[in-house]
Amino acid sequence: FTLLGLIGLRNPVREGEKEAISRCRNAGIKVIMMSDDDPEFARELASSIGLTPAKAGSLTEEDVSGMSSEQLEEHIAHTSLYISLAPHTKEKVIRRLQGEGRVAYMTVKHDSLPAMKAADLGVTSAISGSDLLVEESAAALKDGGFVGFVRLLEWIRSAFLTCISSARWLICCRVGEGLTMLLALGIAALISEEYWAPMSLRQVIWLQLWGLMLPALGFIQIRQLPIEYVRVERIKLVGADSALKGAVMALTALLGGALTMELSRYDEMLEGRFKATVVTILLISQLIFALRSQLGGGGLGELISNKALLPLAGLGLAAHICGLYLKPISSLLGFAPLGVEWIWISILCLAPFLPLG
Repeated sequence: FTLLGLIGLRNPVREGEKEAISRCRNAGIKVIMMSDDDPEFARELASSIGLTPAKAGSLTEEDVSGMSSEQLEEHIAHTSLYISLAPHTKEKVIRRLQGEGRVAYMTVKHDSLPAMKAADLGVTSAISGSDLLVEESAAALKDGGFVGFVRLLEWIRSAFLTCISSARWLICCRVGEGLTMLLALGIAALISEEYWAPMSLRQVIWLQLWGLMLPALGFIQIRQLPIEYVRVERIKLVGADSALKGAVMALTALLGGALTMELSRYDEMLEGRFKATVVTILLISQLIFALRSQLGGGGLGELISNKALLPLAGLGLAAHICGLYLKPISSLLGFAPLGVEWIWISILCLAPFLPLG
């Protein structure tokens, strides 16, 4: 025989895989790989995509099968590569990983169905995955690579962030408005029967329109943020920090009203100025908290990415100022134009910038 040449086949790494793994790590996500390839090839592939160092350890079917639950738990903490695991062993690893936190599992092989069903989020490829996998999965990606999986996580985390931010903001606003009225009634009962209610019904509706309903339109849009921006932590006290912000909002509004009553006590339009001060502080605080709820790991980049919220907040503030100084509207609402009151309003409206929560 005469040797004419050698032909070598190599499965190339998909473009963007290495960067996607790095981005997941920056977002606090641990990436693991379960490979059914040849052990040497699997280790080389894991090293080339930046999943593991060149000489990092890995676990095979024999390794995992011979371990106790305690040993497996110890090795799982620092292992990112699993080679040639049987379907039931993959499921065992997934179950053990779930003891540390939720797991998103991606697979395209039919024999990995038990592990995918055991995971909290089963993802497969709509192109290379079997019909059974596509039917049983929580999501089937047209782009079945890891890059597509990262894009899916970005959408999931962005949607979660939008929902939790809007919920916190609404709790804050409702608590602030409710406590303002409740505390004012308590003060009236304890101190003086002549103490005015901080808001009339028309003023409450006005506050709801420009301080709540209008900015809420900015939360309708789900902003797809880079995965590094959205570090999702377990939410234990969703309402506690929001209620604290609402309480601070109520206290600053009543304090502003009290300053107006004290420093403008001989003004004929004192009641109108008092209520205008309270409503203005509540409205500005609600708008500031709405904008702050959009700030996270991405800083101002996240806020700017919501192209609707900032203009809506500005429109709400402009409409309220018009309501204060345009005679027909202010007379209808029972407001009096503000003057020197803007000094303490400006100071008290800095409260939403405090590190509350």
